[in-house]
Amino acid sequence: MDHIVIRDLELKARIGVHAWERQIPQSLRLQLKLGYDLSTVAKSDDISQALNYQGVIEFIEAELACASPQLIETLAEGLAQRLLQHFAIAGLELELCKPHIMPGKTEVGVFLRRGAPL
Repeated sequence: MDHIVIRDLELKARIGVHAWERQIPQSLRLQLKLGYDLSTVAKSDDISQALNYQGVIEFIEAELACASPQLIETLAEGLAQRLLQHFAIAGLELELCKPHIMPGKTEVGVFLRRGAPL
């Protein structure tokens, strides 16, 4: 299956178990692979047949602006389900990380696959 990749998307969201985490938006990093048939758009070179990845990014930013879960697992699952419902994609792989969450650690996060295998 073909796919579109969005890498190293820096985001902010109110997320966390501890009260201090929820006082200000936390930094998140997103890696996303979207299953999408590229053959038609590649042949036609017609933007109207392409997946609007700017629209995908804006959708994600809007979703995170409204979300306030405690767990990154909850945020990732909800985001994956809404992306599958809102866009004409067959499946996705999503990695969502909280950088610098623990002193001396690079990142902690989750990875999930939903929909058709990529």
